[in-house]
Amino acid sequence: MDYFSMISFHTPSSSGFSTIDIFSMGFAGARITMSSNSPHLNLNDLRFSVNQSWLNIENHIEGRVTITMTRMPTINESHVIMGIKNLRNGYIYYRDFKLETWLTGDGAKGDSLAGAKERCNKYGGRLLKKSEFKKLTHHWFGLSYGTVKEKYPSSYIFDESFLLSEGVWIKEGKSLHLNTGQKYDGKEITTLCRYEYPAINHE
Repeated sequence: MDYFSMISFHTPSSSGFSTIDIFSMGFAGARITMSSNSPHLNLNDLRFSVNQSWLNIENHIEGRVTITMTRMPTINESHVIMGIKNLRNGYIYYRDFKLETWLTGDGAKGDSLAGAKERCNKYGGRLLKKSEFKKLTHHWFGLSYGTVKEKYPSSYIFDESFLLSEGVWIKEGKSLHLNTGQKYDGKEITTLCRYEYPAINHE
């Protein structure tokens, strides 16, 4: 039985559902909740495990399981094996996935586009392309209310004053609203960098 085909993956700031592929992108403090989308599967009957310490599995709450990305993994930790054990019959099912992209930032604001590019290049990353930005906001920041810090309280990508209305620099020389992807004309523009595995420098 493929348990993963009967599980939906979703984030605190998006009402949509995704597959396990959502784990291909992450950031410190990111949270993914798993719930059953089948009447034949009760997550309370399952025990989840992962082979990497940068992922933390929280206890079952009302039939749901939440995984938090606690820190930036090394290259060797970017390949993850998730196990699901059926507590009723002892059957164990495994699925592996690869972290491809890691988002980081220090809440820096007010950089020019050139300054934003330089900030990312300094740490081995780059600004996101518009297509990447749209995918990012769809999965992680489709906020209908509240702020990023409220949805991801342990994330340090954005500083404490990062509000829903602020913009993010993207590679095409524009700044866009984080939640909608529409053009942003404000002054408080944040730099958000994309790091790609395995070409990443951990020194």
